[in-house]
This record gives sequence, structure tokens and C-alpha cells, in this order.
Amino acid sequence: MASFSFSVNLVKHVLRENEITMQLYLDQVYSGQNHNQENMVPSTHPASFGLIVVHDWPIYDGPDPKSSTIVAHARVTPENGEWAIVGGTGEFNMAYGTIVHTMIKHNVGTEALRKLDIHAFYTPKTAQTFL
Repeated sequence: MASFSFSVNLVKHVLRENEITMQLYLDQVYSGQNHNQENMVPSTHPASFGLIVVHDWPIYDGPDPKSSTIVAHARVTPENGEWAIVGGTGEFNMAYGTIVHTMIKHNVGTEALRKLDIHAFYTPKTAQTFL
């Protein structure tokens, strides 16, 4: 039988966490001149089994894409739901939290707009102090 040993070393540290809440907006345009997704592999299955879609949806700081600024891009598919925030780099070092996304506008056949409610905690790199 194999055996193993381990030890637990106590390390004192102080992490100052910041909390952030924000709302952003994901704009999905699936047809027309400014579409931001493309069906790459079509499907004849009634439930679209095997369909492969490539998309690069912009995320804006306001609900109107024409007057808002792109702050990120997303590659997601569910209509409504929740995503976990696990990890992070840069300013959002060691981030954790949730993103709740809900459909707020849906023009069947052309576009959809989702609201992203973000609630996260993170530790800025400059705030990490080890005693």
C-alpha cells in the first residue's frame, strides 16, 4: 500500500478585497449587414443537433449600442441564466462572483440584447500584504 504525508503550514496574510457591482449589455445580431455571428456547420435536425455557430458579441456599457462604448466581447449561448466568475488577472486579480444575464430585447430573426448583472469580489495586486 502506498502512503503519503503532508503538512499544513499556517501563513498569516491580509487581503483587502474590493466589491464591484455593475450592469453591462451584450448585443447579439444574428442577421443583417452588421451581424456578429455566423452559422459555420448547418444542421437539418429538428432540434439543430450538430449546428456549429461562431460568434463574437460585443458588450456595451449602456443599453443602446449606438451611443454606448464596447467594453468587452462574449462568446456565450444561453438565453437567460447565471455564470460563475472564478479567478481573474490584472486589476481583477483573484476575482470571484456571479453574472446573472437576462434577455431585455429580442427581435426574432435579427437581434437580441441581454443585460448582465455582475457582482464580484477581487483583491487588487497592490492590496496584497503578507505579514
